[in-house]
Amino acid sequence: MNTRPRKNRSSSARGGRGKTVERQVSAEGIYSNHRFIQAVGVLVGLPVQIQTKTNDLIEGVFTTFSPNFDLVLDMAHPVSRSDPAHINPETVKRKMIFTAPDIVTIKVANVDLEYATRGKWRQKKKSNFFKFWVGRR
Repeated sequence: MNTRPRKNRSSSARGGRGKTVERQVSAEGIYSNHRFIQAVGVLVGLPVQIQTKTNDLIEGVFTTFSPNFDLVLDMAHPVSRSDPAHINPETVKRKMIFTAPDIVTIKVANVDLEYATRGKWRQKKKSNFFKFWVGRR
């Protein structure tokens, strides 16, 4: 038998067993537009090109965005208009942040934003959902 005395801890110290307080969290800025967030969220992790107000063309990996739609690109570098395939390693920056008013266009190549809403994938999902609820009766 264990002879060590038990430590007196409140239930909240263990987490999950005490009273829970529900907070009302409201989305702010563009986060309140769920459809837009879903479309932009698909692009996270993809290479994008951003054209700025100063007519600079910057390419990098789309990492995240703020409620004000400030974008963060990883491994960002300027793109030469004469030779877009050439990347100068000296100009690559680890992170670049673009504010919404500075962005003119955002280009993402070869992305299917509707892959999950059409075709057999959607039919299979509906079929599995139906089987789940029918099987629970």
